[in-house]
Amino acid sequence: MKQNHAGQGRFTGRTAIVTGASRGIGLAIAERLVLEGARVCLTARKAGPLEEAAATLPRGSVITVAGKADNPGHRREVFDAVAREFGMLDVLVNNAGINPAYGPVAELDLDVARKVLEVNVLAALAWVQGAVARQDLRFVERNGTVVNLSSVTGQTPSPGIGLYGVTKAAVSHLTRTLAVELAPEVRVNAVAPAVVKTRFAEALYEGKEDEVSEAYPLGRLGVPSDIASAVAYLASDDSSWVTAMSSPSTAASRSPTAPHDERTRPERTVMTFTHLPTETEKLRQRTRRFIREVVVDAEPAPGERLDQTTRARLQAAAKDAGVFAPHVPKEYGGQGVPIEHWSPILQEAGYSPIGPSALNCMAPDEGNMHMLNVVATEDQKQRYLVPLAAGEIRSCFGMTEPHPGAGSDPAALQTSASRTGGGWIIDGHKRFTSGAIGAGFCIVMARTPATGDGPEGATMFLVDMTNPGIRVGEAIHTVDRYIDGGHPHLHLQNCFVPDEAVLGGVGLGFRYAQVRLGPARLTHCMRWLGLARRAFDIALDRAETRELFGGPINSLGLAQNLIAESVIDIETSDALITKTAALLHEDPKTGSAMSSVAKVHCSEAIFRVVDRAIQICGGDGVSDGLPLAQYLNEVRPFRIYDGPNETHRWAIARRTSSSRKAAVQAGERHLGDTVVRHGNA
Repeated sequence: MKQNHAGQGRFTGRTAIVTGASRGIGLAIAERLVLEGARVCLTARKAGPLEEAAATLPRGSVITVAGKADNPGHRREVFDAVAREFGMLDVLVNNAGINPAYGPVAELDLDVARKVLEVNVLAALAWVQGAVARQDLRFVERNGTVVNLSSVTGQTPSPGIGLYGVTKAAVSHLTRTLAVELAPEVRVNAVAPAVVKTRFAEALYEGKEDEVSEAYPLGRLGVPSDIASAVAYLASDDSSWVTAMSSPSTAASRSPTAPHDERTRPERTVMTFTHLPTETEKLRQRTRRFIREVVVDAEPAPGERLDQTTRARLQAAAKDAGVFAPHVPKEYGGQGVPIEHWSPILQEAGYSPIGPSALNCMAPDEGNMHMLNVVATEDQKQRYLVPLAAGEIRSCFGMTEPHPGAGSDPAALQTSASRTGGGWIIDGHKRFTSGAIGAGFCIVMARTPATGDGPEGATMFLVDMTNPGIRVGEAIHTVDRYIDGGHPHLHLQNCFVPDEAVLGGVGLGFRYAQVRLGPARLTHCMRWLGLARRAFDIALDRAETRELFGGPINSLGLAQNLIAESVIDIETSDALITKTAALLHEDPKTGSAMSSVAKVHCSEAIFRVVDRAIQICGGDGVSDGLPLAQYLNEVRPFRIYDGPNETHRWAIARRTSSSRKAAVQAGERHLGDTVVRHGNA
C-alpha cells in the first residue's frame, strides 16, 4: 500500500474508494474528488499502473491497494486500509469492469461470460454490501453515497459487445434496487457513459471517430473528465435530492444541471425531500449526522434527565457544527429556516430525545422564540430573544392554572393584572408551567381590565424569574423526562412589571398567543415524529436479527402487519405536518386551525408507532435495556399537552360544521335531503 493534500471543495473532510482507478475514467474520477478535497483510496488490478496513477495526485490525498475487484480478500484489504488510514468512508465509486467477451452473445464461452458477470455486476454488489456492513467505516451513519458506472450499451442492443451491455443493464437495475432498499441513509446512483475516449473505446471505434462524433451535439467524443464531473455531482450534497437514478452522460451533457430544474429531474427519487432548498437540505444532512454521530451517544439512561453540563457541551458542539437554533432568524443567531421547512430539520433533531435540547429547538423555548420574533418589540427581542436563541437562558409559558382556572378552556383564566403607577401588578397561580425550574423568564398570561391602551381581555407579560413577586412552587412529577425545567406550579403575588413588559398589546393576549400555539403544536408533531422513526428503526433492526419459528421476526405475517401499519402512520403524519406547515406560512389562520388536525392525528399515530415497536421487541421493549418504554412515556402526554385531543376534536367539528353551513348558505347545493323513490325497484 502506498500513501501519497488536496484542494478545498464539496468533498473536504470526506473519503472515497474508487475501483478501476489506474487509468481512464476511474483515474479522472479520483482526480476530481481529490481536487475537491477528498481523500481517496485507489484500487485496480495491477500495482504498477496504480502506483503511476497515484504519483500524479497530490501527496497525502491518496492511498492505493492493488487487487482484483471480484476477490473477497482484496475487498477486505481495501476496507481495512480505509478504516486504518481514514477512519471512515463517505463515497464508493464502482468503476471496475472488464470486457474480454467480443463477438455474438450466443457464441460466447460460458466461463468467460461468467467472469464478466462476476467482475461487472457481482463485484459491484459486493463492494456495496461490504461498505454497508463495515461498522468501523460508518458509511451508513455518515449517509454515504454510491455511484456505479453503467453504460448506454446497457440501454440499447450492442452487437459485438452484447454481454458487456447485458452486465451494464444489470448494474443500472441493481442501482435502482439498492437505492430503494438503502434509502434514506445511503444514496445510490449510476452514470451511464456513451462513447468516451478510453483505451477500450478507441480500439473499438478505430477509424470511426468522425462518424461517432457527429452523433453528439458537441461534435466530439466524450472524455473521462466529462464522466468525472457527473460522478462528483452525484456523490456530492448538491444532488442530495436524488437517488435511484441511472444518468446518461455524454459529450453533450458533461454534468447534470441545477437540481431544481424540473426539465432535468430524474424519473425516480426516493426519500429525498425534493421541496427543500439546497441550503436547507444541506442543513438537514448536517443535523442528521450531528444527531446520530454526536448526540445519540450522549443520551442519558432511560428514565433519567439530561444533565446541564452535557446540555451545554452538546449546544456548543451544535454551534460548531452549524446546526444550532434552526428555526431562529440569522440576525438573532439561528439558521434562518422558514416555518414551511422546519419539519425535516426538527424530525432529524427529534430522532434523539435530547436532540431538540442540543439544537435549542425544544419546547417551550422554541415556541417562545417564534412568538418573540413575531410579536416582541426590538428592545424585547434584544433582552429576551437574543440570549434565549443563544442558549444562554431558558424560558417558560404561564397559562395553565389549577381548577377552576384556565386549562382546556382558556376563557376560565383566573390570574389577573391591574394597573399601577408605571406598570402592572400580577397576582395568580399557574401549574404545569413547563420549563419553569431554572428558567430566565416567563411569559405570563393574565386577565386585564379595559384601559385606554386596550379592551378587557387577556394580556401577555414578560416576567423575569428573578422578580421577587414570582416564585417556583411544587414540582409536578410526570412520566416524561426530556423537557428541561419540569412542569411545576408557579406563584405570582404582588408581582410588579413595567409597561415595557407587555408582549403584543393589552387585552390582545389570546389573539397573539395563536402566533405561538399553532406552530408550537406542529413542532411537537415534528420532534416526536422523529422519535417515532427512531423507535421504528429499533423495531426493524430487532425484527431483522431475531428469529422465531424458524425465521426472522419480520418474515411473520403478524409482525409484517405491525410494520406496515407503522409505515402508514409515519407517512400520513409526515404529509399532514408538511401541509400544515405550508398553510402556517401562507395563511396563518387556516394553518392554526389545521394544526389542531395535525396535533390529534400525529399524537395518536406516534403513540401507536412506539407501542408497536415495543410489541415487536417483546419483553425487552418494556425494559430499560431498550429506550422504547421511556419513549412511550414521552409521547403519551402529547395527547394532553397543548390542549387535550378531545378539545381539539370539538373545535375541529365546530369549524367544519360552520364552514359547510356557510357554503350552503352561499349557494352550494344542500346534499342531505332524502330522495323519495316511487315504483318498483
